[in-house]
Amino acid sequence: MLRQALFEIDGPVAVRYPRGGEGDYREDRSGAPVVRLREGEDVTLLTYGVLVNQALAAADLLERQGVRTEVLKLNRISPLEYETLAPWLAGKKLLAVAEDAFGAGCVGQRTAAILAQHGQAPEKLVLINLGKTFLPEGAVPQLEHQAGIDAAGIARAVQEART
Repeated sequence: MLRQALFEIDGPVAVRYPRGGEGDYREDRSGAPVVRLREGEDVTLLTYGVLVNQALAAADLLERQGVRTEVLKLNRISPLEYETLAPWLAGKKLLAVAEDAFGAGCVGQRTAAILAQHGQAPEKLVLINLGKTFLPEGAVPQLEHQAGIDAAGIARAVQEART
């Protein structure tokens, strides 16, 4: 992404290196805006950044419960365009978006609005994020757990949405 920011994009670019980004997943080096990390038919889990590892772990937990979970990774969160999102997300049964951001104006809301404008909204949408809550100081895993954006919290939110 740094190469793309320096040599391919004209205009302002932000590259975010958040705390807690030291997870196991390091495979995707493509410039594609969306990448499928895992196949699944029951639920689509969309995420980006440091929560990729939590999303993959949540998909493993859900698989053990019989829920086949597709995991999609956004390699950029702006601009979000219908032409980019539609091939991956149009008309999904259950779309869950996990992110370490506040709820107002989050990627999940923006994605849902873009799809809805084109009549391609998912049947059910689950936004898994920080809501309106400011978290105290703490270790990243502790804060992710407290906010419900760790693997267990993501899996729980998906299961609740399925009932």
